[in-house]
Amino acid sequence: MLSGMGAGAHAQQADAQAKKKTVLTFYGLLKLEQDPDISDARKLQEWQAFIQRASEQTVYANKAVDRWKNAAKVRLVDAARTADADSSLSAPDKLTKWQQVARLYPRSKEGRQAKRRVAHWRSMETKRRVQAAEDVEKARRPKVERILAWAEVLDWAKKGSEARAASRRLNDLQSQLYSEAQSVDRIARVDKRTKLAAWRDVLAARPTSKQRTKAQSRVAQLEAELVQSETSMRAQGAANDGSK
Repeated sequence: MLSGMGAGAHAQQADAQAKKKTVLTFYGLLKLEQDPDISDARKLQEWQAFIQRASEQTVYANKAVDRWKNAAKVRLVDAARTADADSSLSAPDKLTKWQQVARLYPRSKEGRQAKRRVAHWRSMETKRRVQAAEDVEKARRPKVERILAWAEVLDWAKKGSEARAASRRLNDLQSQLYSEAQSVDRIARVDKRTKLAAWRDVLAARPTSKQRTKAQSRVAQLEAELVQSETSMRAQGAANDGSK
């Protein structure tokens, strides 16, 4: 009788001490289960309290996930809108900001807006490059400069009416440049440096594979011939100086 009462008092004392401890973690509860001095009622109470805490924490955690996920989106969208309104930034820079929003949040309202802004700034940059190429044409700049200006349009737009027009103009100019180099190369009275410059222009623009191969071959040949001529001239000059 006394021993039973003593065991009960001991369990109550252990429970009282357990209550004074900090809130138990999952691993703390596992340890508590192995303690024979803690009553069954106390173990049940601790597990029920743990479930309640876990439930409350899960609810909070889900809200936190949504909050921070949206916070990241808000920051990204705000950055894109700020860039959009900044007149000092180029269209490609603005487009890049909106592309980030569209890529990360494609199905959201902000993602749909981002796709519209991407299309807008791509169009604006295409128009700017077309205008720049037309200005180079009007200024009657050398063919290489005109070709590279249209190449800027083609590299950016890649498809669409502007790209097709740029491709046609680029190909026409490149064909003219190549034909001029061939014509100059065939004229015997034209000096090698002039011929070399013509073939170098072909390479400096946007040559086709066939044009590049021909131009590289002629540049190498003409450079070798010029080196040989200069070497012969120096040798002849040295010989003339020695004969005096």
